[in-house]
Amino acid sequence: MGRAAARHYSERLDRADLRRLLEGSVDLIIELDERGIVVDLSEASGLVDPGWIGKEFITLVSADSLEKAQDLTGPDMMTEPGVAGAHMRHVNLIGEKGQSLPFLLRLFRLEGAGQAVRLLVGRDLAPQARIQRQFEATQQVMIRDYEARLVRMRDSYQRDLRASSIVEAAGRIGASPLEQILAAFTQRLRRQCAQEALARSGEDYRAAANLLGVTEAELDSILSAPVPE
Repeated sequence: MGRAAARHYSERLDRADLRRLLEGSVDLIIELDERGIVVDLSEASGLVDPGWIGKEFITLVSADSLEKAQDLTGPDMMTEPGVAGAHMRHVNLIGEKGQSLPFLLRLFRLEGAGQAVRLLVGRDLAPQARIQRQFEATQQVMIRDYEARLVRMRDSYQRDLRASSIVEAAGRIGASPLEQILAAFTQRLRRQCAQEALARSGEDYRAAANLLGVTEAELDSILSAPVPE
């Protein structure tokens, strides 16, 4: 005869094991009664107010999440078997110190021993929110740096444009040797052309180099080379 099939793991775990399993899988567990009152809660962050127990859940969410919380714990969700658990909602709860606590919540209505068990389980979204804020801050810094670079390039372009004129070069006769005047004029003209190519190509170094008929390395050398006075 074949070996008897093993019982399902849920039948082989006691209540304490199941609780540890559930608590290790989510960041927040709130048990609600049929009226939506908090009767028990479990979480690890220490930010949730223990005083929530005995209060109506809907009063523990911030104003911007009220509609989503009502949708999550509406009468049908609380009483109809098989309805809960289908939807997750981003709900901002009010922490012990009044701070906003973002959670992704789902309601489960389970049939316990003789009575239904209603559990709100959630994942803490605070780490993702912090990453999003850091990303946005970094993006703003990059935008400001890019805009400042464009301003510097435009100012440098205008200076080089004025300094590279033939009249300006001719005006230096007697003050500098001819070779020095020509070298400065040529370098400024090369940089002016490089900056114009970059502007036309939308700061694309490869496209700008192709416009000038030089390599990207040569383009970078032109832009970084000091301009003789």
